Amino acid sequence: MDYIKIFENTKQKILNAGGEILREDINLPLEDIDEAKYYESEFGLKITDNLFKFYNKMDGLDFEWQLTKDGIFLNGFACIQDIMTLAENKTENNLWVDWYEKEDIVEIQKHYIFEKIIGSDYYITIKYNEDSTYKLFYVAEGSINFGGSKKLPEIPLTIEQYFLVLNSCYFSLDIRHHLHKQTFYTNPIDVVPKLKELEAVFGEIKLPEL
Repeated sequence: MDYIKIFENTKQKILNAGGEILREDINLPLEDIDEAKYYESEFGLKITDNLFKFYNKMDGLDFEWQLTKDGIFLNGFACIQDIMTLAENKTENNLWVDWYEKEDIVEIQKHYIFEKIIGSDYYITIKYNEDSTYKLFYVAEGSINFGGSKKLPEIPLTIEQYFLVLNSCYFSLDIRHHLHKQTFYTNPIDVVPKLKELEAVFGEIKLPEL
């Protein structure tokens, strides 16, 4: 799947509607499996098939846009980590600080930051299972300490699906706080009313088939 082309199509819709691109940065994609093995040996990051298929097409995305139309202010962003930043996994002072409970620090250090939600201390993380599969989690500010590290809401998506859902909603800030909720996938506009304003500008929003 050509994630960059999908993104470019969405960006063009934003521009056609009169939107302003505030920033945009996409690294060259992960080239081959040998490069992937470097990150495994150097940093210990497990490059699963799903992870490789995504980063082989799009090595992170730093993007922000805004639009004011008919008295409505809309914006969106993506802060998906590139493979090097993901591998370096600098979670201290992001996901945890040294005064957290030891058990929570040990647990949250198993997570990798996949996306930072800008303007907040909220994150979307990847955590690997023992069989090298992974899960995505929604990590809210203050949710980790005192046993919270083992109670984080799981997002029922692969990283590819996560990107496609964000893209279908024009990378709206609001949706990330609801991606762990099953109701979002059945009634997204009821869960995130801001999507109705997006529809007024861009037309009907349809989530991808998951």
